[in-house]
Amino acid sequence: ATKSVFTWSALETGGESYNLYRAAIATAGSQPAWDCLGAPASRPVVLADGLPPPGQVWLYVVTQVASGVEGPLGYGGSDCTSRIMANPCPP
Repeated sequence: ATKSVFTWSALETGGESYNLYRAAIATAGSQPAWDCLGAPASRPVVLADGLPPPGQVWLYVVTQVASGVEGPLGYGGSDCTSRIMANPCPP
């Protein structure tokens, strides 16, 4: 089985845990459908995840949880609006 190991640096102080998400996409610019892979997750995370469907690639996103609140996926647009997970991992 194919295994992936993920590790990341804490970006902000006060983070208690992290949520790990994965989506399969086929074309650049398509909207990913994120699946929760781990909540709460610690660093590093090892997944026996196999391969994505034919013609697609896996995308991974990590969010930080501090004081029970999940942080954004990042910021985008000309006004730097925070990107919030539509279907967050359960607490």
